[in-house]
Amino acid sequence: MGSWAAAPLLYVLAVALCVVSAILAAPSSANSADVLITTELKLVTPHVGCYVFSESLGQTSTGAFKIQDIQPDMCTYIVYGFATIQANELQITPKDEENLFNLNALKVKNPELHLFLALDAGNQAVASQISQNLAGPTNQNRQDFVTTIVEKLRVWSVDGIAVHLESLDFPTANPTSLLLKDIRTRFEQEAAFSKVPRLVLLVKVGNNVKASIIDPRILANASDIVQVRAFDYHTPEYDPAVTDSTSPLYKSPASLLSNPHAGTIETTFSEWEFYGVPKTKLVLGVALYGRAWTLQHPLRYEAGAPAMGPSTFVGRYLSSPGRLAYHDICQLLSSRNLTRVFDSYAMAPYAHGNQTKMWVSYDDTESVRIKSRWVMEKGYGGVVFWDISLDDFNATCSDGAFPLVKAARSTLAPSADVLQAVENRVCNREFCMKKGGGVFALGTCNNTYCSCDFGGIFYKFNCGPTTIFDPLTLACNFESAVKGCTKSESASQKKSSSTL
Repeated sequence: MGSWAAAPLLYVLAVALCVVSAILAAPSSANSADVLITTELKLVTPHVGCYVFSESLGQTSTGAFKIQDIQPDMCTYIVYGFATIQANELQITPKDEENLFNLNALKVKNPELHLFLALDAGNQAVASQISQNLAGPTNQNRQDFVTTIVEKLRVWSVDGIAVHLESLDFPTANPTSLLLKDIRTRFEQEAAFSKVPRLVLLVKVGNNVKASIIDPRILANASDIVQVRAFDYHTPEYDPAVTDSTSPLYKSPASLLSNPHAGTIETTFSEWEFYGVPKTKLVLGVALYGRAWTLQHPLRYEAGAPAMGPSTFVGRYLSSPGRLAYHDICQLLSSRNLTRVFDSYAMAPYAHGNQTKMWVSYDDTESVRIKSRWVMEKGYGGVVFWDISLDDFNATCSDGAFPLVKAARSTLAPSADVLQAVENRVCNREFCMKKGGGVFALGTCNNTYCSCDFGGIFYKFNCGPTTIFDPLTLACNFESAVKGCTKSESASQKKSSSTL
């Protein structure tokens, strides 16, 4: 009797396994008339993405970056890189599997955190696999490869894949386009059958939409998130003779003179949007490293100053000349080896050293807040950081751990008061010598501000009637337009602070 009772259950399990195999083996070019009912993964928006690389976790020196340094609630998603393609399968090393396991452990403390795996389609070895083995409109190898992607991501407890497209060549472009379509279709098929949240497809693109060799409409339809490389507009490798901001929000007069056709974050996002990518999918990429030049003359250090190529200074965290981790930059600023200047056109700082003749363009907490505010006001999808091991992760510069990542998270949080960090200040020579050139708020919800010139020269200004100084746009603004400064918000803040 026992064996007869077990027979129906075994039959059901056998049928179920056959159905799963059929779903995964089915052609990914589904009929357009078929409607797949899927459960979407609930992503926290606006996004604050964080890249983590295996190379960053492989260092053994004292004070090296570790997964344990990551605070579970500071990122909405983490992208780990990189996977490869071998034998027509998505592959990672045993050490990568261990790192993914440890990154997944962060979800215990933050269940809303999601983990993605990066694949660089422009990498020479990966591109060769794609162009040689995955090409053709009905390529069976590609169907099999997409099936292994689903299987591997589920085994590794990863929520999706991030495909990098910046360095694609023309032979790889068409098969990569087909691959993206098939990945999205297979993700939907698997979710519809399994009744689990659909895996997520991210892509990473460059800052020049006209240089994209994949139709932006394909990216818009296939992907959930389009990460835009909103940095390296100017580098000492490509512009060795002149300094300029590497991640300008707006165009500066220096750029108009030295490189009138150079892009900005504003124009890049407008173009991606114009070519069909929805605003909510566009995510602004922020580099946690700066680009450094060697000045021809130490006393000519404005944006657009003559230069002699990349700086020869090599920092602790990046080995290539001309690139400095934010961790290195903030320590050079703290030791007075560099002087900070804020470029109110690019909405980003640069720093210069008279003795070293170094000039470095970078992002700091102020520029990250401004860009995050811009993202929020324009209705874009969020920001993503490349990569978080280059932030001041162990708080050596007294701004707390991961100051740049947290600046974005606090600015983009719906209930956050982005102005709380602005303490009351006095506009004087000492203040301007410490801050360098730029325009600075003198307090939260204040109608006065300080304009600092070089050499500690200072000017105090008042905003016009019914306006206050907005420290995120560095201009006078109506009170209702500055987050946290309306009367109701101010009363709420006073009430909440009195109960602490």
